[in-house]
Amino acid sequence: MVPPCGSDRGHPVASAGLDCGVMRFGHLELAVRDARASLAFYTGKLGFRLVADQGPFVWVERGGLEILLRPGEVACGHDVVFYCDDPAAAAAGLRERGVAVERRGNCFHFHDPDGHAFQLVDPSEDHSGS
Repeated sequence: MVPPCGSDRGHPVASAGLDCGVMRFGHLELAVRDARASLAFYTGKLGFRLVADQGPFVWVERGGLEILLRPGEVACGHDVVFYCDDPAAAAAGLRERGVAVERRGNCFHFHDPDGHAFQLVDPSEDHSGS
């Protein structure tokens, strides 16, 4: 499922110190309590599509971002940031689908069923908080 180093998948990034040739983002792995509930959230609420259902492991994708939802101890503490042209409209769409979204400055924050934190932002806006 994960392409080997040097494959033509993804966007190349210069490698710094790793003997891997070209390095690029592969996928994001999120530990979840219930893969079926998470699958319903990511496909039904966020618009991801199912890529593969491998028993306890579920792969979803949207906009070139693949996420592996796998069973495990949920450890939150990092935000996943989605860039959008109109974060307010995206947040409104999530609210229509029953997702609790909170606005903080010019960012919109929400959580998946396991508590993983997400943000919707317009990367062209100032996020310095000043």
